[in-house]
Amino acid sequence: MLVCIDSTVPIMIIWKYRQGDVSSSVAVITGIIVLAGGNLAALFGFQRRSGHDGGPLKKRLVAGAAALAIVSFLLTVLGVSVVKHRNGYMELATSDAPLSSIEPERKRLVVELIRRTAEISQEENKTIAEAQKAPMNPAVYSPESFKDEKTIQSTVAQLADYSQIDFKYFAQQQAAREDFRRKMTACDSEYLERWDADRRDQEGMERSANQLEHDWFASVKSLYDYAQEHAREIGLKDGKVSISDNTVRTTFDGLLDRSKALNEKLQSTVREEVRLQQQAKAKIAE
Repeated sequence: MLVCIDSTVPIMIIWKYRQGDVSSSVAVITGIIVLAGGNLAALFGFQRRSGHDGGPLKKRLVAGAAALAIVSFLLTVLGVSVVKHRNGYMELATSDAPLSSIEPERKRLVVELIRRTAEISQEENKTIAEAQKAPMNPAVYSPESFKDEKTIQSTVAQLADYSQIDFKYFAQQQAAREDFRRKMTACDSEYLERWDADRRDQEGMERSANQLEHDWFASVKSLYDYAQEHAREIGLKDGKVSISDNTVRTTFDGLLDRSKALNEKLQSTVREEVRLQQQAKAKIAE
């Protein structure tokens, strides 16, 4: 009986790990719990039987059970480290399997979210690629962008088109996640709590980046609106912005410095956001 227990447990756990149903940490912890519980239950049964027969358990039996459990656990750890782990979520998400065929419901909801967010990302990439066929000209902050009122208006309009791509992407991703949370709350609220905890930093950084981009765009618009209001005092000379009025120059430089500082902060936040997104993807792949 002990041999049966201690040989079956690692086989089943390694198989579950191979199929992608459990992570490596869950496999190892499960192995400890199941092996300890199974062996103790068997020994307890033997104890009761020995009591009826008039004797305690033999020490060799207890020692043998402990040895078998240790060997079985080591085999489980070895198997988990050697066997290739299938990422059930990602494989299903990239497969042609219809959502209706995926069970249990928790896995179906995760796959649905992965597919939906991937579609949103692909659509954004297509939109960006299309927009980049006609890059901004002139570039934001360049002296040429302050050439005249028409150029100022064109620069802000172009930047608004680019920014809207990001704003739309963020809104769509948020909508997909909220739909996932609503469904997962009804399906498995405990799993959702773990899911949110694992991604709290990432999603917080995404919200920060989105807000910073809104703030940065507003700062750029304020700068160019001010330049348009004082177009008579602002011009180009030797490829540089020339401002005839000192008061206008001071205000213009202040708006420009604030906008550039926001842009630097935005770029730093985006880099951190990408790093956390990569961690989140790795977490799903575990």
